[in-house]
Amino acid sequence: MLKIKFLFLFFVTIVAAREYQLESLKTRDFSLSAKQNITLGFEGDRVFGFNGCNRFFGNIIKNQISNLGNTMMMCPQEDMEIERVVMSILKNASIEISAHQVIVKNASGMIVFVAK
Repeated sequence: MLKIKFLFLFFVTIVAAREYQLESLKTRDFSLSAKQNITLGFEGDRVFGFNGCNRFFGNIIKNQISNLGNTMMMCPQEDMEIERVVMSILKNASIEISAHQVIVKNASGMIVFVAK
């Protein structure tokens, strides 16, 4: 069991050592493509990135994002709306990590990130 846990953590560390960029974002009323500079990255059990307006940060516990926070700078209204949608998906979201992409989803919607 310890060996499996070690291999999983080793795999996650290697795969997640990169930063990812937005490929697509979808909710019931909103969609966005890779035109926006929205990023996601990992360091150990921490998650961080840029949500279209501000930097965000939080923890990962059992493939779930928790304790999410962000900086609070003013941006153009359009960017603030994108930020609101991104943060609503990131809050309490589950994460699926593969070699080249990360899928973040919850009841609000889904974001697909691809490796930079």
